Amino acid sequence: MSAEAECWRFIGAVYTRPGVQQSCLHLQERMQADIVLLLFGGWLARCGIALSQDAAHEATALVRPWREAVIGPLRAIRTTMKSSPLMARPEAASLRERIKGDELAAERVELGLLVGWAASRWPQAVAPDAELVATNLPLCLPAGLDDPARAALRLIMDVCREAIIECDSSINTHYLP
Repeated sequence: MSAEAECWRFIGAVYTRPGVQQSCLHLQERMQADIVLLLFGGWLARCGIALSQDAAHEATALVRPWREAVIGPLRAIRTTMKSSPLMARPEAASLRERIKGDELAAERVELGLLVGWAASRWPQAVAPDAELVATNLPLCLPAGLDDPARAALRLIMDVCREAIIECDSSINTHYLP
């Protein structure tokens, strides 16, 4: 399995756990957090990689243009459509679902950028380290978290730690084939 597929699998496993989706949406809506980047920080911990402040800034700068030009507009359209009275029309609901799928595909492109960046920066992973979650995830968020955002982050960090500990041995932690 490719590193990108492994990362996508890890992120999906974390995101679908109880409370994580709501916590991610809270951070996204209230703090303009990049959830793909945040959960990527968890995957890096899964690979035994500690982010530095500089590396987190570099990763953010790498994906910002894509987020602003593609993911943000798709999300804005989807969100606007949600409250439209036209959503009662089946074709409008179908269009919104296609846009939601495109937004997810755009996030996967972002993830590909991040995984490629990580592979060039750290050619080989080391042993998984669940404790790195506490270092990596906060670096992937904007500064100035309020109490509800800190609570959301704690839940996500706890789930990332659990996912790393529970991770089965079939997941390869090396970037190189």
